[in-house]
Amino acid sequence: MHVKRLLHSLLFMMVLGGLTAWTFQSRQTYNLKEAPPAKPTWVKRWSRVQPALISFLESNPSPSASLKDSDTRFRPRQSFRWVRNRLHIRVLVDPHFQDILRTRMVENGIIIHTEHSGEFEVLATPAQIEKLAHTDGVRTITMPKWMKPLYTSEGLDVVGASLWQQAPITAGTSGTKIGIVDIGFLFYEQTFGLELPPEERIHTRNFRSDQDFKTTEHGTAVAEVVSDFTKDLDLYLAAISTAGELAEAINWLVDQGVEVISGSIGSSYRAGDGTNSPEYQAIQRAWKNGVVPVFAAGNEGLTHWMSNGFVDNDQDGWFEFGPGDELNCFPVSKGVTFSLLLEWYDWPVSETDYDLFLYSWPEIKLIASSRAFQNGSQEPVEYIEHTPSNDGTMCFAIFYQKGPKTHVPIEVFIDTSVCGGYTACFEYTVSEGSVGSPADGKQAIAVGAVIWDTDTLAPYSSRGPTHDGRLKPEISAPTHVSTFAYGHQGYIFTGTSAATPHVTGALALMHSTLLNTLDGTTIYSILLPRAIDLGPVGPDYAYGYGRLYMLVR
Repeated sequence: MHVKRLLHSLLFMMVLGGLTAWTFQSRQTYNLKEAPPAKPTWVKRWSRVQPALISFLESNPSPSASLKDSDTRFRPRQSFRWVRNRLHIRVLVDPHFQDILRTRMVENGIIIHTEHSGEFEVLATPAQIEKLAHTDGVRTITMPKWMKPLYTSEGLDVVGASLWQQAPITAGTSGTKIGIVDIGFLFYEQTFGLELPPEERIHTRNFRSDQDFKTTEHGTAVAEVVSDFTKDLDLYLAAISTAGELAEAINWLVDQGVEVISGSIGSSYRAGDGTNSPEYQAIQRAWKNGVVPVFAAGNEGLTHWMSNGFVDNDQDGWFEFGPGDELNCFPVSKGVTFSLLLEWYDWPVSETDYDLFLYSWPEIKLIASSRAFQNGSQEPVEYIEHTPSNDGTMCFAIFYQKGPKTHVPIEVFIDTSVCGGYTACFEYTVSEGSVGSPADGKQAIAVGAVIWDTDTLAPYSSRGPTHDGRLKPEISAPTHVSTFAYGHQGYIFTGTSAATPHVTGALALMHSTLLNTLDGTTIYSILLPRAIDLGPVGPDYAYGYGRLYMLVR
């Protein structure tokens, strides 16, 4: 996502991990004091429907009133989307009702797009959604977990690939097979036999509900970096847009016999411990079959805030970000849509009820709110999406309604293009705990990003640990490198998206030369200890075990 102009080096500033001060504007602390008004009665009546869906339908009552699919290719923050005159939604269900609900949905004309234990992704009309919301066995109707891009490489010499490239090819007739999952693969056909292997060694499958395989050049840039390590491979390109589609794509790639699955994609909509989403089961299956799932750690190091519990010293119900300060503010730009995602570690369903509020500054005018009714059947999530009418500053606030889980991690992610690449978004920004899904999975290899020519951590690179205390990322790799897909437009390829295919390419090169008799997970166990330790001595939550290096030192 962080694709910057070639003058990117002029924009760098020193940003340290952990608590990062918001320095471009100062303000006085603010205490909200009064509790918000009672929740609207419809919130409880429609408690199975995420409030963001109600808001979306109010402003986009039909496909003609909504953004077209082609217009949303660079707006992954959009909560809901029209696809073929229906809304793409996620339906969480009681697993005991799954068979019955599948039958009823088909009978009612709902299109089932993906299905996993306890959830469906479906395409449905507003009338069908209304009927579904009052059907026994349905827990929640909510937004899909949209995946987003986490944007000859200069990194090859840095990681020691040149000597490996001089080794003889020994992969045999079966060759080396690499799977790449991404949002889209624009321009991939123009690179056959050049930046990518020849056409006969490229295999594709489209899992997206809108069937748009070329929605972005992001996946093509990923494939280029992998192919820079070795052209002697078969590439399997799978286009996805949601977590449910990702799970199906991973299972398909495992069935094709790939050695590595590479994903420079991710989502902040997650539990933070590698559970409660279908892609984790698919990743576990891949690992058990000797396939290495390599995923970008994320670019949320500067767009994340977290606390290990709810802080309310004056007991007025509002969270205190600092002494006497109940607002956490951030910059906004006119016409630039942003989203705020509040989550707390009480998955899969929560009886603890928090609400999220958006205010203007300095007027302290309420702009928007998310006030789902968590009563034990809804996910611990609140979501706001907003397009400002002016440049300026806005702030979010969190109110505690009820429930026992006030001691668990609570966090907010912002998705915006106004900040987060090189400058912290929030006044109170916390980089730790910002690794997204599916990189936070127990069998997923999370890749952080270091600038290729300086070995310094990219300021946006997401940090661990996971909410259950595990090390993330496991390894880091070069970013800010060159590709055809972006280079012919005057851009470089950055983000943990660019770092991830370096790890994938290293594994592919090792397999196609001297280690062709070993499976992917075994090769990874050989590669990881060779990483060059950076940052604090030993594994850490920024670089993992260190920066990728292929040679024995």
